[in-house]
Amino acid sequence: MVYFVLGLITYPKAQVSSVNYRSPLEIDLLVNGTFGELRSNHFHSGIDFATQRKTGFPVYAVEDGVVNRIKVSAFGYGNVLYIRHTNGYTSVYAHLERFAAPISNYVKKEQYAANQFEIELFPIGTELLVKKGDIIGYSGNTGSSGGPHLHFELRDTSTEDIINPFSVGMFSEIVDTQKPIINGLWVYPYSPEVQIMGVSRPVPLDYKRMSNGDYLAEKIYTNGSIGFGINSYDISDGSTGKNGVYEILLKVNGSIYAHVAFDRFSFDKTRYINHYIDFAKYIQDGQRIQKLFNKNLHDIPLFKKLKKEGFLEVLENKDYQVVIEVSDFHKNKQVIHIPVSYKAYDSIPTPTQKGKWIDYYRDYIFEENSKYVEWKAGTFYEDQYLDITLSTEEVKLLPETIPVHTNIDIRFDTSTLDIDTKKAFIARIDGKKIIYNDTWKRGNEFRIRTKNMGIYRIEIDSISPTIQNKSKIQLTMEDDLIFEINDDLSGIGDFYGTINGNWALFSYDYKTKCISHTLSDQIAVLGENILILHVKDKIGNNSTFEYPFTILK
Repeated sequence: MVYFVLGLITYPKAQVSSVNYRSPLEIDLLVNGTFGELRSNHFHSGIDFATQRKTGFPVYAVEDGVVNRIKVSAFGYGNVLYIRHTNGYTSVYAHLERFAAPISNYVKKEQYAANQFEIELFPIGTELLVKKGDIIGYSGNTGSSGGPHLHFELRDTSTEDIINPFSVGMFSEIVDTQKPIINGLWVYPYSPEVQIMGVSRPVPLDYKRMSNGDYLAEKIYTNGSIGFGINSYDISDGSTGKNGVYEILLKVNGSIYAHVAFDRFSFDKTRYINHYIDFAKYIQDGQRIQKLFNKNLHDIPLFKKLKKEGFLEVLENKDYQVVIEVSDFHKNKQVIHIPVSYKAYDSIPTPTQKGKWIDYYRDYIFEENSKYVEWKAGTFYEDQYLDITLSTEEVKLLPETIPVHTNIDIRFDTSTLDIDTKKAFIARIDGKKIIYNDTWKRGNEFRIRTKNMGIYRIEIDSISPTIQNKSKIQLTMEDDLIFEINDDLSGIGDFYGTINGNWALFSYDYKTKCISHTLSDQIAVLGENILILHVKDKIGNNSTFEYPFTILK
């Protein structure tokens, strides 16, 4: 990575602003991803705007400012631009197809100076000033985007917290008259001693619509403390997307027990999503159930209010009326009513748990059979049983339905193995899939850090990547050189190409497995040229491809 260090600057504190931001697009704004939406291992940090399943729409600066960060990456945000404004906010524009001049010229110059495609730049001072309404780029599908769209963010410049743009008055032109959808309702026992309808496990509840449009759930009978979870999504006018909701209130007899609102959060808190949702249910069948309780009171900033960790203690001879209100930012609200009463149940045998009891607030070290596993306190969210096996062949950390918050350190001593250590790595085994992990090697010691439970063992990758030409037969200076590069095991690690001995910039799109070079960069010349392309996988296997080509006038 290349960095240009910015001097010390005191940023103004972001406040709810009366600035009249303009839209970053001139097409109709259709939301297909909301702020805080539930994603894999993170809360969505911006708003996604659909771009008619096409790329190339002009993207505009929403306010005067200075470009203070630019990043080009094959993954993540792809081509992304950050603009610092004088009101204390920074706007972010991600997955761009390309940058507009002079930004694109600035970026390409630095890429060629560094001889690398992926780059991160911090322009100095007012080097790249922009005015409100300037075209700064074009919408795209770069990085880890799942389809053409513009990902837009607003950040507090001083803290780097991500802000819901709706909360500062942005995008008020968007029309939304649709209520959120409740797709599932669950009730959870606080502990194994608590029974719900005679069982001590999470129970799905039936519910039906009433004449006033609200929902009424079946009555809950329980003998102890319970929490609630809800699977819901939002829809908006003109969009078919199932988006995240903005606000959830849990009330018990009129008293607020839990209040969730997606207003702002910081990136260092975003992985708490795996405690906020029912992670086991998500792994098992893909459902993201939002738990309206927070056991052990982890620092989840979405909870604005929480009483008794969000759990209702159900007492004898007392009835409870639970109400859950789910709203979008435009005040469209869906309500579900849940009657609750106490009922005594005969005690049931506590199920025999397999594995080792783990105190989530303790450090642990396990060492056996030339294997080593370590984690620090706070790596997990709750106390639980884990199946931990360090055999002669592999390390097992099960079940895979347990979420991991911080890194687990796994080490293998390979001194007794008859392998080529240069081609070996520690892999996670998911059924028949072999998943590569970046492996640090020091002599015979192999080490990884992971945030995934699962089965780990040593695997070998001795096969070099493949390179296939996808370019046109007859080329002009207006065309691109395109090659498909692929590696089935460890994955593509690095690549570079030279044309007539000079380094040439190739962009990489991992979704299409293609790299491309724009001939208008004028590294090639009219007439005969020689391209030499080098591709390396993550374990170090190399492939070289030589391609003579001719550029016609």
